[in-house]
Amino acid sequence: MAFHKKAKLAPKYFGPYQITQKVGPVAYKLDLPPSKIHPVFLVALFKKKLGNGVVVQSELPFTGEDGQLQLEPVAILDRKLVNRNNRAHTLVLVQWSKSIPENAT
Repeated sequence: MAFHKKAKLAPKYFGPYQITQKVGPVAYKLDLPPSKIHPVFLVALFKKKLGNGVVVQSELPFTGEDGQLQLEPVAILDRKLVNRNNRAHTLVLVQWSKSIPENAT
């Protein structure tokens, strides 16, 4: 999946999703919701699920025709005034659509 220009702020992992089939020695098919994303992934891309407090994402994020994520701001969770080069700037913490508050940027 291609991310927007600020890729370092984008979510790095989605899920957890159930493995439905072993396709090859290092490839697995996942039970993903209907989308344009191919359901077969290399095991190197997986992250181990730890703990019971995991929020399950029932839907994958929307992507446009060019593969870019289509996220929209839902709410501003926090604001902060900072001084850069002797000028006041406002920083905001934004919760994005189809995302949990812990993934706000």
